[in-house]
Amino acid sequence: MKFSEVLAFSVAFATASAAPTKRTDTVEITFHGAAGAQFTQSFPTDDTATSIYNPLSISKISSSTNLVECSFTGVDGSFTTVDGAVSSDVGPPQTQVSGTCVKLPSRRRRSHDVVITFIGAADAEFTQSFPIDDTVHKISNPLSISHISNSDDGVECSFTGVDNSYTVVDGAVEVDVGPPQTQVSGRCFELPTPARRSYGAKVTFIGAADAQFVQYFPLDGLTYDISNVLSISHIELDKAGVTCTFDGVDNSVTSVTGPETVDVGPPQTQVKGTCWAY
Repeated sequence: MKFSEVLAFSVAFATASAAPTKRTDTVEITFHGAAGAQFTQSFPTDDTATSIYNPLSISKISSSTNLVECSFTGVDGSFTTVDGAVSSDVGPPQTQVSGTCVKLPSRRRRSHDVVITFIGAADAEFTQSFPIDDTVHKISNPLSISHISNSDDGVECSFTGVDNSYTVVDGAVEVDVGPPQTQVSGRCFELPTPARRSYGAKVTFIGAADAQFVQYFPLDGLTYDISNVLSISHIELDKAGVTCTFDGVDNSVTSVTGPETVDVGPPQTQVKGTCWAY
């Protein structure tokens, strides 16, 4: 072998040997306990399980990175999902023992998702992002939920509970879950332009002990389902120049001309509503 060939081979081998090993991407996760105690740990985003050795009892887990979904297992069997740049409550608080993180595909980018807040007792809550593609997505947090909130005016979502509750969150509203229960799945889709809130009427359905929920109705004279099972005793319409009628599960018919609040007699779950401008 010629000297020049030996030299070229040696240089190539040395260059290849010196090349750095490609590192797996990681995400920083912060674990929050009581009285401001916390710690941070890095997790690879390759969907492999990583042990957590810090014994701090954790009540909330947060990430500042979009396009990454992580799940964590607690010493007492909790399972907490952190979907993107959000914070999720751990219920009940406990030491975490392992975590797994994975990059989300580009279709799950936050600009095409909606962030939903699930609210339980004593101000416990967690958030989860849902694609607005009308596909069903699992909810893994076991917190019992009494309210579901959405801040996106042009998106409608529906959620199913472990005891078969069915809750519709229609636009930028907060809706009661009846009765409170763990949520297991949800789906969201973008509303067509005519159905957006600027073209609709805000209707508040009021039950006993100040329980209530809000639903928006387009002013097109068409009938829309009401899925919340709360028994309603009053209906409030806040928009002038609009009339709505609502049908109850026990055949009540309630007409409301805004702005006013009307009694439902006798109180009962409402199942359908129609609104129009005059």
